[in-house]
Amino acid sequence: MEEVSIFKTIYSEEIYSIPSPVTVVLGKPWNEVKENDQQLLSKILQAVRLSLDAVRFIHQPHFDLSAWSEKPQRMIAFVPPPKGLSAYEVIQTGETSVIFSDPLEFLNTDDAAKRKLWNTLKTLFPG
Repeated sequence: MEEVSIFKTIYSEEIYSIPSPVTVVLGKPWNEVKENDQQLLSKILQAVRLSLDAVRFIHQPHFDLSAWSEKPQRMIAFVPPPKGLSAYEVIQTGETSVIFSDPLEFLNTDDAAKRKLWNTLKTLFPG
């Protein structure tokens, strides 16, 4: 006879796991991000089939994932990577995959950096 767990008898409803949205880390608050940088970010997100409304924004001048209670599955950080980590590559930390990029204002003037970011985003967002 199959053993019935107490969990199944008390909570008979199905439980759904709702994944946290893609998180974008910015080095300055959203209201300080210039219009042309917002447009660039919108284009970057559209390229991976997301929109500004579909992501969560976090302001963090120096990246520190350890203080977060909820760890997202995928992140794009427009802040310098912590010491020992590289920009423009997918970094796996536990259940979170992170891409570090130069700040948006730098990307707006550097096509080579945009290409590096795009090539890395294709790895994080396949298909």
